Amino acid sequence: MSIPVVDFGACSLREEDVADEQMHELSKELESAFTEVGFVFLKNTGITQEEVDRVMAIFKTFLLLPDEEKEPFSRKNYPNNPNHGWLQIETERLNLRRPGDLKESFNVTSICPDIKWPSVGVEGFQEIQTSFFRRCHKLGLRVLRVMALSLGLDPQLFLSAHRFIGIHNAASLRSLYYPSVNHEKVKEHQLRCGEHSDYGSITLLFSSSGGLQVQRRSGEFIGVPYVPGAVLINVCDLMQRWTSDHYVSEVHKVLLPPAGDSSTRQSLAFFVQPDDEAVITCCDGSNKYPPVTGGDYLSQRYKASYPPVPLDSGGHCLCIQSERPCSAIRSKRPFYQECLHIKGNPERCDGGGYMCCSLMGTFNRYYKVHRVLLPPAGDSSTRQSLAFFVQPNDEAVITCCDGANKYPPVTGGDYLFQRLKESYGQN
Repeated sequence: MSIPVVDFGACSLREEDVADEQMHELSKELESAFTEVGFVFLKNTGITQEEVDRVMAIFKTFLLLPDEEKEPFSRKNYPNNPNHGWLQIETERLNLRRPGDLKESFNVTSICPDIKWPSVGVEGFQEIQTSFFRRCHKLGLRVLRVMALSLGLDPQLFLSAHRFIGIHNAASLRSLYYPSVNHEKVKEHQLRCGEHSDYGSITLLFSSSGGLQVQRRSGEFIGVPYVPGAVLINVCDLMQRWTSDHYVSEVHKVLLPPAGDSSTRQSLAFFVQPDDEAVITCCDGSNKYPPVTGGDYLSQRYKASYPPVPLDSGGHCLCIQSERPCSAIRSKRPFYQECLHIKGNPERCDGGGYMCCSLMGTFNRYYKVHRVLLPPAGDSSTRQSLAFFVQPNDEAVITCCDGANKYPPVTGGDYLFQRLKESYGQN
């Protein structure tokens, strides 16, 4: 498997208006890439290397500031934009079986003028970031148009679900910096970025070097080459769901450099997300997946990346039919709430059954799982029980009673709604 390189010149941002007819030829190339690999390089998009270099340079300037000067712009300090802001190294852990990722980042999810921006020591930070955000937004919409045409759909089906990017939408521009690695201090199994698949519609990635790997359907990871001036586009999980698995979202990771290699790495990722209130249903008219809003789906995925309970080493995925661990899930979707059966890949279960689910991986010694067995063969007895479930009031805000921020605040009603969706909303 190799990642195709496609000339996007006919739909370049240098062209003010591009008719659907001009996109049809490109749509065939993108459909082939997204159904077979899930990734494609686009060249001649209209976004220049100089634009990319400016964003990387201003972000690196921000990183050189002392932590106490960066702290006011930490992600936790944007309560109305909870994914916006700075993330320290090892804060994020995209594969929950590994230690924290060896990367530092800054997320831009809002370009509204009233949001707080770094300025002292990083003059031009807001202008450079928001300008590039708008450019990526425009390119992302053009790619979505081509994708819709490749499926024989009205482009408005995708475009109308992405109307509020930068305003009331979780799309984000993420500047990433991977520092040099001291292999003597690296934790066991630690990576620059753990295995994961992206959450939303599509991702646009601009990199300064190699190091990214993509998982093939065989489970093997292959290296992604560095293609100067090209943008790497990949399908995300919600788009795979939206297209009833016609387009595929593949797992990827960023490796550590070889021992003795002190090089750093930078990248810019623009995550295209549907609007929070956009209802995503299978575009082929099937009921393969139930409807879900863009906001609810993203919330579920964030919960998996920033788990409410620390995981112990015994967490693992189970095949629901055989109750044996399924290594296919462990490697493909670690602790991901949607099982591979629902993703349309039941054949990947090696646990002996038809439905594999990583939900069990979220439980540990703090939450005890329980069940009711079948009676022995020949036993025709029945069983009754009464359970009274004590729940907080819907509007009660639950925070850590020791004053810590180990878990984010949540209302009793929201938490119960999330759990009921997990039990009844997936198939």
